[in-house]
Amino acid sequence: MPRLKAEDYIDKKAIEKKLGIDLNVIIKAWKNGKRDSEISAALGISEWKLSQLRAELQHCHYMARINKRKEEGKI
Repeated sequence: MPRLKAEDYIDKKAIEKKLGIDLNVIIKAWKNGKRDSEISAALGISEWKLSQLRAELQHCHYMARINKRKEEGKI
């Protein structure tokens, strides 16, 4: 089974335009172990926006997994 890649199911440009943020910088910070409060202070983004972004990314990933399982006939 091929692994799901974020580029396949996340429309980064749409999210960046919707929230007015640079998604790549935030994702890199999360991968480096930074907390939302640290990212918020460094980039001047509200913690609420970061929380909203995290929820939206989780939802995109969840829907991609569901769709993949449907294609494989497991649902």
